[in-house]
Amino acid sequence: MAGTNTITASVNGTTIDIELEVEIDEPAAPDLIVSTLTSAESSITTDQNTLVTLQLKDQFGNPRTTDDGTMTFSTTVGGFGGNNGDASVSADYVSDGRYEATLFASYDANTHGVGDASITAEADFTNESHADGTFGDNPVVTITEGLPNLAQSTITADPVTMTTDETSTITVQMKDHLGNHIQHDRGAVALSATIGSLNDVTNNEDGTYNATLSGDTRGVNGTGTATITGTFTGTGTADSIDGNLTDEADVEITEGAPALAQIEISTEHSTITADESTTVTVQLKDQFGNLIVNDRGPVTCL
Repeated sequence: MAGTNTITASVNGTTIDIELEVEIDEPAAPDLIVSTLTSAESSITTDQNTLVTLQLKDQFGNPRTTDDGTMTFSTTVGGFGGNNGDASVSADYVSDGRYEATLFASYDANTHGVGDASITAEADFTNESHADGTFGDNPVVTITEGLPNLAQSTITADPVTMTTDETSTITVQMKDHLGNHIQHDRGAVALSATIGSLNDVTNNEDGTYNATLSGDTRGVNGTGTATITGTFTGTGTADSIDGNLTDEADVEITEGAPALAQIEISTEHSTITADESTTVTVQLKDQFGNLIVNDRGPVTCL
């Protein structure tokens, strides 16, 4: 430790009347193996963060007391400097040989923001006599799935156009606040459509939900734009999440094919004489009884 050391001596128990004082100005050079790199938390969710601290020490374990240069922190998962931060960053010098940076979860399309963040630090010392390099400590922070976020979660339709005879698959993908896919069953989804008919929602138990949109009699003869909206009710650790999904999907429903069983034939008069006539009307309809309003081909009356 820095300070003044007083050295005395004795012979056979008799103190020699001589004292030497040795002044130690500061600890020895920073040691890459003895210095410590630690994380305040060993496990966080994608909603959380943790403080990472490097304490420079000399070979005897004495803390350094000065800012000795640039210390670069790196991580294999997540990032420093805020959500979606950099994988590597120059840590902030605080005091007494201590450097800090905050590890956050990040958006990652491959890992969905979760995994083991292996953290390393590298020194670029100001004093050229100090040996630069990578520190021996290598803490690991486990990042797990955060809460579903109603504003980030998505509703999609495939296809986005259909006829009243066809169907479209509606998919809900729950995501966290960074846009990472939720990969576990965290609650229930309910869907509704302005026109068309939705079957029961299937929970795939992996953060996705599906339903099938079919034609029906709503809209103008069953046609129009079907807007699909959803609500989420969280369960378990996500029971605090409850409300409407911000996203919505539109499906354009157009006229389907005529259904022979639905075709209506009517006459203007129920009886006529041999010298009279009446108008025969054939009304084409689709499978739901919606009127076909476009020319779909010739009709022959017998």
